[in-house]
Amino acid sequence: MLPPACAGLLRWHVEASRLLGSDTTSQVIFLIDEIEAHLHPKWQRSIIGALLDVMNELTEEIDIQVIIVTHSPMILASVEPLFDEDKDAWFDLDLAEDEEGKGNVELTKRPFLRRGDVSNWLTSEAFDLPSARSVEAERVLEDAAVAMSAVAFDAREAQEVDRKLKSVLSDIDPFWIRWRYVAEKKGWLK
Repeated sequence: MLPPACAGLLRWHVEASRLLGSDTTSQVIFLIDEIEAHLHPKWQRSIIGALLDVMNELTEEIDIQVIIVTHSPMILASVEPLFDEDKDAWFDLDLAEDEEGKGNVELTKRPFLRRGDVSNWLTSEAFDLPSARSVEAERVLEDAAVAMSAVAFDAREAQEVDRKLKSVLSDIDPFWIRWRYVAEKKGWLK
């Protein structure tokens, strides 16, 4: 599960230095882009811990800094128990438009907040998603929210929204409780 190149390179360097009778380097920086690439979510949950275990074995001899780039909420959730505010940092890259409408990349140091659930990471500033659902589900949920707060919304319109909700939400989605309560109270569904 550990990126073999990182562990192998470090171990090779230490051994080669010993065999040649030379000093090992005192500092190493690893930049790992897309550490989650091609990994099953189960492995994404443990890759950082495995990497840090190997790094910790070698830190007696070498000062190691690891910079990891990811687009995986699973990776961010897996870091929660390992994150040390005294030595770790989270930076977020975002595309922002300037006054002329040109896109600029902004690097922002963010406070690392434990979010507990992977879907909470999806809706954080790390990913900037309005929800952890599909785009289609977001649209239908917006329609349902309008329906639930609208004064003039008839049963036929509500049944159409209900049909759309059934096409995008699972049977156990927590939204159903709210929808059913309002729909029954307003007499839309029986």
